[in-house]
Amino acid sequence: MRDSRTRAWLVIGATMAVLATTDVCAMAQRTFVASMGADTNPCSLVAPCRSFGAAIAQTNDKGEVVVLDSAGYGKVTITRSVTIVAPAGVYAGISVFSGSDGITVNAPAGIVVLRGLKINGQGGNIGINFVQGSELRIERCDITAMNQLAISASLSAGATIYVHDTTVSGRGTVIGSGLFVTGSGRVSLERVAVTGNPSVGITIQDGPDVTLRNVVVERNDIGILLQAGFGSTSLAIDESRVFANKNNGISMLVGGTGVLRAAISDSDVVSNNQDAHVPGGGIVLTAAPAGTSVASVALTRTRSSFNTGAGLVAENSSVSVYVDHCTVIDNTGYGLSAATGAIVYTRGSSTIENNGGGNLNGVSAYAGK
Repeated sequence: MRDSRTRAWLVIGATMAVLATTDVCAMAQRTFVASMGADTNPCSLVAPCRSFGAAIAQTNDKGEVVVLDSAGYGKVTITRSVTIVAPAGVYAGISVFSGSDGITVNAPAGIVVLRGLKINGQGGNIGINFVQGSELRIERCDITAMNQLAISASLSAGATIYVHDTTVSGRGTVIGSGLFVTGSGRVSLERVAVTGNPSVGITIQDGPDVTLRNVVVERNDIGILLQAGFGSTSLAIDESRVFANKNNGISMLVGGTGVLRAAISDSDVVSNNQDAHVPGGGIVLTAAPAGTSVASVALTRTRSSFNTGAGLVAENSSVSVYVDHCTVIDNTGYGLSAATGAIVYTRGSSTIENNGGGNLNGVSAYAGK
């Protein structure tokens, strides 16, 4: 009898342990936040938490935090692989107040996905600060009015950032930039709008490999700033629009031991340098006179028009530009200008006409229309 009772209690205890373990694993793999939640809850579907921070603290590595309804869910620091997702139609907000950042990703070797979030600056510094991690994906997000940077990333070798279907907007209140990225990783922007930042829309500095596709960069001070003082930095722009920026549409500066390569295809660089900065225009590429730097830029099926200043200006002997099947018209300065030893080639059939300062200045080869 005693053995029978002992076996029964062992079976019951084992069953309860299995049920408890199953419940904890399910809760920890997928947690929930809601407007009526409480951070003292277990963050389950029936008892959600109130903030992202509390939910992530109860989420396993590679787990998910799911937003159930519209509310503000607070700033958060992420230290492991996790996905935060708000379904379409749900407002999942983070207000970023003075002296703080909205989302800090500090997850060595981690993969972090942020989907459907609204990050709103209220005097805050950085919207999303990627300190370290293997991969960061920003999808369907809206980052607005940060004092310093909407997205900041210092990439280690092999790190990757994807930003898709996202808006980065200054809305006339920020003093900082939209996207700032440096380091040796890779960055991909697709279907992204970077608008109204009173500093630089997109800054790329010393090392990243950056691709922009279907991106709009408009009404910033400088549209895109590419700087290479050391290392190899590359930029590919495809089917994008750089429009109505107050300073240059695209500025590229190489110096020291930097290597800069850029390819711009099927894109528009139009109506930039509206404040008439000198030198200025649609695309401005400059190399520092000293050092061993190299810069090579290819423009294909791209329009640089209606800019105040040159359609394209290249300066110094380490700079080479190749223009193929492009349209460069109605700029107030030169259409294409090569100065101080820079080389600008045209090839294929390009339309270069009706530019106020002349169509060509120092261009090495011109194949005609």
